[in-house]
Amino acid sequence: MSENILKCTECGNSFKFLKNLRAHIKKKHPLTNIDSIAPTKKIKNKELYVFSCSECDKSFCHVKNLNEHKLIAHSIEIVKPDLKYPIECLEFENIENFNVWKNEIEHKTKSYYIKNCGSIDNDHSNKT
Repeated sequence: MSENILKCTECGNSFKFLKNLRAHIKKKHPLTNIDSIAPTKKIKNKELYVFSCSECDKSFCHVKNLNEHKLIAHSIEIVKPDLKYPIECLEFENIENFNVWKNEIEHKTKSYYIKNCGSIDNDHSNKT
């Protein structure tokens, strides 16, 4: 009868129970993300570890764990792009000026602004 042996990926120590491995990691490797190397949920399909470190042979099931590993183990910081866009507030003297501006923008950007009319629920529209 073979027993499942859990190995610490940081130092190679072996453990019979997950709780012992997790306790070891907390005590001996406090800077390590415990959930990345000793997840509490059992993973049946190893293909779930899809985020591989380009610097070493470690793989992670969450990109945030990979990024944390890269920062701690390899001093590589992942910079997230700033996705904030400036908002421009425009005022028009009349609807004609607005439509001229709108048509120019639509032509230039090949996009179309539409009026939101909401949706109609045909099943409930004729209720009395």
